[in-house]
Formats: sequence, structure tokens, C-alpha cells
Amino acid sequence: MRLTFACESCGHELHVGDRHTGKKAKCRHCGHIFTVPAAGEIDAQSPVATTPPENAAEPELIVTAATSEKDEERAIAALRDLADSVKNIEAELVRFRKMIFRLVFWPLLLSILLGAWMWWSAVSQQRQLEKLLEKGGGGDMNKLLKDLGL
Repeated sequence: MRLTFACESCGHELHVGDRHTGKKAKCRHCGHIFTVPAAGEIDAQSPVATTPPENAAEPELIVTAATSEKDEERAIAALRDLADSVKNIEAELVRFRKMIFRLVFWPLLLSILLGAWMWWSAVSQQRQLEKLLEKGGGGDMNKLLKDLGL
């Protein structure tokens, strides 16, 4: 048997099968969540308090999955598990970022420092060579190379 009653919030006419009596439902018109009343509980003062024929249209509400305390406890446990999973994913993301930092930053820094050291060595050797050539460039080439450390 199908029940017809008005939404407690917006007054929109709702149609539902009696098998949903006592379950939580959501009005598709306004989104109000309420418990589906039994046939005897439908307010006689409601503008829509009649029972339509069996072949009426589809119900206009969404019956939620949480129909008992046990189902609500399962849903809460599932949400807690989901929250734990999100925390684990966040921890993995932090670990991944640290790993990328180690793999990219330190080699990059070392290569920059090595390049700077090589450049400075080349510049200082060039300066030493220029000084030696200014002092008296006609000296012994072997002594010049020895002084440069080559």
C-alpha cells in the first residue's frame, strides 16, 4: 500500500510505499530529512492525507541507508575508517615530499657547489698565471707549470 502525506518542512506532496514506514527519508523538493510516518500517524489535518491507489507514480523521496541504530553505527565506523585512511594518505604525502626534497635538493645543491668550486679554481689559476706572466714571463716553462701545480 502506498502512503501520501505532506513534507513537514515545505508541504510538498510525497508518495511512498508503506514498507518504508519508520525509515529516514529526504524530501526531493526541499531536502528536509524526516522519518516516514505510519499510515495511522499521518495527520488528518494535513492537506494531503489520503492513500493513493497502488499503481501511483514512483516515490518522491529518497530513503536513506541508515534505518536502524546498528546501520548508523556501521556508517559511523565506516566514516572513521575513511578518516583514518585520509590521515594515512596525508602522512604518505608528507613522506613523499621529503623523499623528493632529498632526491632533488641535495644533489642540485652539491652540483651547484661543485660547479662554483671548479669555476673559482679556474679563475684563481688564471689569476696566478697572469701574475706570473706580469712578473717576468720569459722564465722557465717547467718552473711556471710547477708553480701553478700542473
